[in-house]
Amino acid sequence: MALFFAIAVLLLSATPALAYSANVEGWDVRHFEVANKPPTACIMGATFQDGTRFSIIIFNDYSWALGLANKEWKLRKGGATDVAAYVDGQFITSGKAEHLTNDIAVLNLTGAETYRALQKGQRLDLQTPYGRLNFALKGSGKAMYALLDCVKTLQPTQPPPGQSANRDFQMVPLAEATVVLTNLLNAAGIRGWHLRSPKEGDHAVSFGLAGGSIGFFRAARGRTATADDYAGYVLRKWSELCKGKFMSGKQSVPSVDGSVVRKIATTCHGDGGERDTATETTIVRQPNGFLMELTQVMAIDSSAMPHGSDKQDHEAIVNAAMRTRDTR
Repeated sequence: MALFFAIAVLLLSATPALAYSANVEGWDVRHFEVANKPPTACIMGATFQDGTRFSIIIFNDYSWALGLANKEWKLRKGGATDVAAYVDGQFITSGKAEHLTNDIAVLNLTGAETYRALQKGQRLDLQTPYGRLNFALKGSGKAMYALLDCVKTLQPTQPPPGQSANRDFQMVPLAEATVVLTNLLNAAGIRGWHLRSPKEGDHAVSFGLAGGSIGFFRAARGRTATADDYAGYVLRKWSELCKGKFMSGKQSVPSVDGSVVRKIATTCHGDGGERDTATETTIVRQPNGFLMELTQVMAIDSSAMPHGSDKQDHEAIVNAAMRTRDTR
């Protein structure tokens, strides 16, 4: 509901931030700020002939949604409408559009493929029990790339709060991290793994799994960042590394020992011939501040898909990490 409330404010606000504002192929792309606070989202939109304002909103954590507003609508505030979305006649997704007000509805969306379909398509049809809404997607491809560029400007470049200047914070040395990782791999019963040769300046231990994917592990002690702050830091770094279209999602994972666990999935569809990649990062922060980051990186093009066991191996390693206790 926090996501939907924020979108309602964005759609109703008439005060866009001036740090990023552009018109791309007829679409308005800009930052939004509320009550003079720093912007936390970017929005692109256009008004169609029937008076409907169609918008795509992406927040700084890369959650995103479609926004629809029309002053003539008489929706039931707090209700929802079932929606099926089609691009160029092909079904892409379905869900419930939440009625934020009597004239604003929002359809929360996930997935890079859905985003790409809107970028590449010529026409969007939203089928509802009350009829069909149609939107021409002319110029949406360039505008949606600009929207992602806008979101990147929301990402601060500094490391997680308190880490660089905090004397109580300490990265686990690579030699010790290698021992911790080896214990995790053995505890998880992983076969066919290998450590990759470290490079100068590495802050993480790199390893390979039998199916061909690459993993990274690092850990820290002391007054570490919260799991959510660290997750934001990881998202920013992957976003900066991606030169094409970047999408991500974050999930809270329950634990039974007081640890805070966050899982992040990203995709980068490379621009300029780069390989499309997917990552999955799990962050485990124990009550005493001990923090572990486990990342798996894999190609997602059809010619280089890793063996299916790699994902199972990654989950097994994560489960082992959640059972591990730092004794120092």
